[in-house]
Amino acid sequence: MLIQFSIENHRSIKDSAVISFAASKDKSLESYLLHPDEKRALLPAIAIYGANAAGKSNVLHALMTMKDMVVGEAAKISKGQKLPWEPFGGTTTPTSFEIVFIYHGIRYAYGYSFDAKKIYTEYLYHWPNGREALIFSRENGVYEFRENINEQITLSNRTPERSRERRGTYGIRTSPVRHTPQRKPFGIKSSGEKSAVRASPPRKKL
Repeated sequence: MLIQFSIENHRSIKDSAVISFAASKDKSLESYLLHPDEKRALLPAIAIYGANAAGKSNVLHALMTMKDMVVGEAAKISKGQKLPWEPFGGTTTPTSFEIVFIYHGIRYAYGYSFDAKKIYTEYLYHWPNGREALIFSRENGVYEFRENINEQITLSNRTPERSRERRGTYGIRTSPVRHTPQRKPFGIKSSGEKSAVRASPPRKKL
């Protein structure tokens, strides 16, 4: 179940923007809301609206790009092929995506930053007992694993970067996190606000 999707530096979206399914405090349509847990109320659907050329289509394009990079053709690229990087205004700053979702009753946050050549940072957090816990992260080719370590090492060996690591360029750590990539300070948008997409200030931890 999707909670929110965040974008930074993709096509016409320069600063961080968030599309969120978090419901407002309005109780008039309470019966239509989704309640994945006792504390959370989510919208079953949202609408993205705004002026022409305001970036509505690019929000959806960003979401599809993230999907393609995780489970689509872009997840299977060979060494030397470019990632689907389309930054704002030709900037050289990496693009960042983050998705927050609920799976089997547990909240997760997965995100990464990239350009055409490589993934710079990647992370996956979850809240199994209501407290944030790191599952894995990588930054500049250095991996951090905190859970299911053997399985995650196997998965990491399938990334293009790991072929270089086996030649001594990259490392892997299973010790406590020292250089975990910082999660992007994306904000949370409620249905009571006027737009489903906006540049956002730093947010509190989910």
